[in-house]
Amino acid sequence: RAADLHVHTLHSYDVIPTRQVDPLNLYHEARRLGMSYVAFTDHDTMDAYDAIGWTREGLVPAVEIKLHDPLKVGHTIHVNVYTLDRRQFGEIRKIAAKARDVVALTDYLRAEGLPFAYNHPFWHEPDEEPNLGAVLEVARLFPVLEYNMGRIGRINAQALRLAEKLGKGVLAATDTHIGEIGRAFTLARGDSFQEFFGNIAARKALLC
Repeated sequence: RAADLHVHTLHSYDVIPTRQVDPLNLYHEARRLGMSYVAFTDHDTMDAYDAIGWTREGLVPAVEIKLHDPLKVGHTIHVNVYTLDRRQFGEIRKIAAKARDVVALTDYLRAEGLPFAYNHPFWHEPDEEPNLGAVLEVARLFPVLEYNMGRIGRINAQALRLAEKLGKGVLAATDTHIGEIGRAFTLARGDSFQEFFGNIAARKALLC
């Protein structure tokens, strides 16, 4: 199975709203390209699913959550969460906004049985001072790290080395904000998304 698991639609605040990033157009393009699974990971919103429906074949309910944990991290991190429903989305947003605790977030995701990934681990907001020493400890909390098409090669190489060091799975994704869906994707076995993601976490996946 093939999947692009980091895709932004016109519902993300930093996306220019054009036809190319309309969620229905992105869904059909992903299926045309042979993606078995596709996840819309808009920033802190799941409006794309309300717009086109939550139950289309191969469509994985997902979100990209922004979390600033001032004590354990110091800079902002992004977390992709998959297969969640509206209730879980509400709980996750509360943790991110009020608790601001990466351990509380990952504990909740595990308790709910939700697949999740640490996006572009060495990224930080432009106006932040990164705490690179914290990245290693934060990465231990995640089953999967991301190889991100939009990041420069040496940053992705660092993410791969970190995953290898910690024995973590890696997924490849576009993180597209302009409709370039499927230019980077992950291959793994899995007749269900849970099985597919489990194989990624077990390092039984190919990055394309």
